[in-house]
Amino acid sequence: MHAVHAWNFHLHHAMLEIGCIHISANHCIYMYNSPTGKSIIMIHINNMCTTASNRAEMVKLIEQLGKLFSLVNLGELRWLLGIAIT
Repeated sequence: MHAVHAWNFHLHHAMLEIGCIHISANHCIYMYNSPTGKSIIMIHINNMCTTASNRAEMVKLIEQLGKLFSLVNLGELRWLLGIAIT
């Protein structure tokens, strides 16, 4: 298995393990629903961009992802794939 496929396999199963739902229309997007809010995780290779319905939900999501992966939080999103986010 190539490294890219192995990483995608690992990532996919880790996301399902924490309760994310894989969006069938786009293999790079996962949703997470909880009683306190909703989150969306977008993935490009080994980069993640997340958004949540509230700050507490974002903190919870980052905590869960941090248990599975070594994360570097770059703060609020300003650029994504060469597109300025305002």
